[in-house]
Amino acid sequence: MVHLRQKAGMSQEDLSIGSGHFRAYISRLEGLRIDPTVTALVGIAKQLGVPVVDLFRPRKLDHLKQATPARHPAQERPARDTSAEIEHLSSALRRRREKLGLSQEAAAKACGLSRSNFVHLEQKTVNNPRLSTLVRLADGLQLEILDLIDSDTDSRRQANAQDPALRVALNVFRLRKAKGLSQVDLSLQSGHFVRYINALELVRADPSIDSLKRIAKRLGVSSSELLNPVPTPDYKKLLAEYVGRQIGRRSNS
Repeated sequence: MVHLRQKAGMSQEDLSIGSGHFRAYISRLEGLRIDPTVTALVGIAKQLGVPVVDLFRPRKLDHLKQATPARHPAQERPARDTSAEIEHLSSALRRRREKLGLSQEAAAKACGLSRSNFVHLEQKTVNNPRLSTLVRLADGLQLEILDLIDSDTDSRRQANAQDPALRVALNVFRLRKAKGLSQVDLSLQSGHFVRYINALELVRADPSIDSLKRIAKRLGVSSSELLNPVPTPDYKKLLAEYVGRQIGRRSNS
């Protein structure tokens, strides 16, 4: 499976998320530390664009000596640079925690995180947290999530009840359409796998700060603009669709 993944220009994380698994699933599968179901293999093969039988074909050892196929230029992942965002996040967490009079342990508990995770975020030793972590931090410390992302202002905003993941989905969709980009175009040009933007707009991806920054850059906006509140009618429509999909998945499981 490794050579098929590399041929498709996908990382283990890309393939995990694209095939609907947790982030470390493909790593464990390639390391022979997990016994996949047929359903899982079918989903992985579909994401790789090959018949499931190809996952069982023997490979000649000489393929290991071959150079990894070059990626299309649009698939090259830009170097990660989230230093400014992490600096702002760290400062915002510390200021808010101290204003609330909370210890790091109490703040971590309020956010549903371990103390070590919270400390790493506050001390800038975590350099690429995901949106779900930012949501926990904002909820636990009673902040608008934009206060954790937008380094252009230190003034506090009133917390908005809209789910940040849905805000991102709708803002990316709107900005992508305005740029005349397809989902595949934006996925590849921002250094992601082919179906990443599709997953993001369907609220199936949990983007990292780095992913949001790369997508925003390609759309010509700041990362914080992807998290701006959206029109209520659009939000309610996507929320209803998302809830409907979740109910459908549970009914079929």
